[in-house]
Amino acid sequence: MDATKYFALLKYVSTAAALKLFSIFPGFYRFLGNKFGMKRRLRMLGTGIPGYYGDRAKHFISMCNKYNTVNNGDDVIEIGTGWVHFESIVLRLFYDVKATLFDVWDNRQFEALKQFFIQLEKLLHKKMDLDESKKKDIKQLIHAISTTDSLDDLYNFLSFQYVIDPSGTLDRFSNESFQMIYSCNVLEHIDKKDSYRSVKSFYRLLKPGGFSVHTINFSDHIVSFAGIHNMSRKNYLRYSDKVWKILFENRVQYINRMQCSEWLGFFEKAGFELLEEKVQCCEIDLSKVAKMYKHLRKNDLECESIIVVHR
Repeated sequence: MDATKYFALLKYVSTAAALKLFSIFPGFYRFLGNKFGMKRRLRMLGTGIPGYYGDRAKHFISMCNKYNTVNNGDDVIEIGTGWVHFESIVLRLFYDVKATLFDVWDNRQFEALKQFFIQLEKLLHKKMDLDESKKKDIKQLIHAISTTDSLDDLYNFLSFQYVIDPSGTLDRFSNESFQMIYSCNVLEHIDKKDSYRSVKSFYRLLKPGGFSVHTINFSDHIVSFAGIHNMSRKNYLRYSDKVWKILFENRVQYINRMQCSEWLGFFEKAGFELLEEKVQCCEIDLSKVAKMYKHLRKNDLECESIIVVHR
């Protein structure tokens, strides 16, 4: 092993060890994440938000338009809404929906959120073909968002509801409550044993004809978290379940290591109709794939992320 690969592996192992240690005190990890995450994001906003946020917004709204997933007045729910409620607020800029923002822990950062959407307006103008009327509507909404005094004021203005449930279950919501359910880079964090139950909950919560739109990230989050650039984006494929659980699995940056075909199978089994899938792939060394993954097809193992739309 050359020195570059050795140091990459050392960084990977040490990052995994730190995350396992933080898993003993997850509350402390989240406290640090909120405190220093705010500073990091404000620094990012000082130089401008990355252009891919404009692409992300454009693609999400394009899918909603293409399949007519929502109309004004519809109830929708975002799973794993995060610090900025990105998809829900973007959706609200185009449709007068009532959104439920669901998460398992509170990592909201109000001031950063307001600055984020002030900057997003320019990206939307650049990335999307908007008429002057829509530009004016978006400008007015973002101005109103930026002048709210608290998160409660923001939610009241947007007709949003924020819900925290550490269990991650959706049992509190009634059958057929929503027209659309959506998430971005969240499903890979659901405990593997609960994954199919979650998909069945999505089906239960949707009204007849309702839509499910999800971006699932199959990459190795330890590689991303550690900022390692010379390691496979799916490095975890080389480890058996036993090795992974002992050395690398943690609860604060947990990934279930499920693959694209498994998720698509769950949605089909739950009763969903697949409308569209957009796949992004990466190169992997098939000779280094653990035995437990050998039965999967090459295109499945190479799938790094997918945006999937079901009805």
